[in-house]
Amino acid sequence: MYGDSLVKRFTFNNYTPTFATFCISLSEACNLNCTYCFAKHEEAKILTIDQITSYLDLCFKTFGCKDKYYIDLSGKGEPLLFLDLILKIKEYCDNKSNELKREVAVRFVSNGTLLLKETVDILQKHGIRFLGVSLDGNEFIHDKCRRTKTGEPTYKLILDNVKAIEHHEYVGCAVTLTKDVFSLVDSLKELGEVFKTIGYKPARTCGASIDLEATKQWCDKYDELAKFLADEVIEKNNLKYIKILMNGEDYFGKFIRRCFSKSIYTIRCDGGLTRTTLDTNGKIYICPAASEFEDLCIGENNILDQISREMLFYEQLDKIEPCASCEVRYMCGGECLVEKRLSNGINTNMCLYKKHLIYLAM
Repeated sequence: MYGDSLVKRFTFNNYTPTFATFCISLSEACNLNCTYCFAKHEEAKILTIDQITSYLDLCFKTFGCKDKYYIDLSGKGEPLLFLDLILKIKEYCDNKSNELKREVAVRFVSNGTLLLKETVDILQKHGIRFLGVSLDGNEFIHDKCRRTKTGEPTYKLILDNVKAIEHHEYVGCAVTLTKDVFSLVDSLKELGEVFKTIGYKPARTCGASIDLEATKQWCDKYDELAKFLADEVIEKNNLKYIKILMNGEDYFGKFIRRCFSKSIYTIRCDGGLTRTTLDTNGKIYICPAASEFEDLCIGENNILDQISREMLFYEQLDKIEPCASCEVRYMCGGECLVEKRLSNGINTNMCLYKKHLIYLAM
């Protein structure tokens, strides 16, 4: 196969995207108590600006000559609890941008409850982009999973906050799928009145993550969604909803994009390669969700471990069964490195889910 011959030529040293992403978990502190969150909010350490700038200096030194850099503050907790720290990071990034003559964009995802007008005005004044908010499913499902620490619902509050933002069309929406199955068509129609970018993704290994029965039900809902999208495009010449899914990181929208581009994906993600994460414990991991696995740590004390990064790259490249013989392996890219450790191998429910979406996308 063409894909197999490409893999043989694909090495750590020739993996050279034109951008890099440096993630920072400012703190695990949060004002919500979501049922499926992987963070331990009771251990709410806060990074200092000195820790952060030392980490960023290391990253810029390691990943030089990129066309663009993203500084992602989404992390584990709620970034807007630390607005002053965000502004200090933005000042550092503006200076670094002037120094490198490259764009250094500060961005993050918020839970949306703290997006008050005065806060939004400050962010916009300083050119800080918050990419989106979390609104799961419909109001009933969302308020079941995402409540304040005192048990108050948040769905209407978040929607009202977003609607109050001038030019809120640039704010995206992240939806987490759990065992509580709902109509994707109805959700897309409802949220599509407010958001131009929506991403649906399953919760990873936790009490709320999809089991086999929920996976089968979600596949049925995606069948309905695919038919709806096809009817909208073919019968009505309406591209609104398919664009909403393709604009961001929605799983189904991502696979549709890949069908159009006819690209080959030999690895799943850039975690540890051109994406790094500073955790509140001072160590550097491949992503915010990786901090409980020491073998996914790629640095500390202002040093990035080249050997660890290279080993993790080849772990992604070296497909094991059932990935090795899967006919859509170069559309999927393989299993998440964190998920492999949480599931002690391949998460079969996620595999079934992704494969179904890929066939629908085709």
